[in-house]
Amino acid sequence: MEWSFTPFQKLNFNINNVVSKLSDSNIVGKGCSSVIYCVETPTKQMRHKNIVRLLGCCNNGGTRLLLFDYICNGSLFGLLHEKRLFLDWDARYKIILGKAHGLEYLHHDCIPPIVHRNIKANNILDGPQFEAFLADFGLAKLVTSSDCSRSSHVVAGSYGYITPSLVKL
Repeated sequence: MEWSFTPFQKLNFNINNVVSKLSDSNIVGKGCSSVIYCVETPTKQMRHKNIVRLLGCCNNGGTRLLLFDYICNGSLFGLLHEKRLFLDWDARYKIILGKAHGLEYLHHDCIPPIVHRNIKANNILDGPQFEAFLADFGLAKLVTSSDCSRSSHVVAGSYGYITPSLVKL
């Protein structure tokens, strides 16, 4: 099938450069609804240094792909629990500060503002110097002026990270 490709910014590659490398040997992870591949392509600067850059989307009628920058150290959860890497206080502080800057950007500098709604260790990716990148905007919500005057009654996020006071047993 023919692939359609919608880039979200000027890119130095095409969809064939990506699709030709989607193989089991390039799988770096699996989410609850997707497989994550690592494919090397030339890249440029992102819009904010603590947000994973969405490069574009692809569709061939049966398969849809979202293309993001690859972040080499994986998730914070993976660093802490799977790789069992000890992070010193400087690295932890750098990760927390990066996450805070990313959230500040989403809440105060985006028009309209964006609420992530699923901040957890799996959705904080870490670069080579432990710089944090917010990822997985599947539950994100745009905040319009009418939304600001009311509270949300919908629980969003991963079950293991929901505030216990919100969970009814």
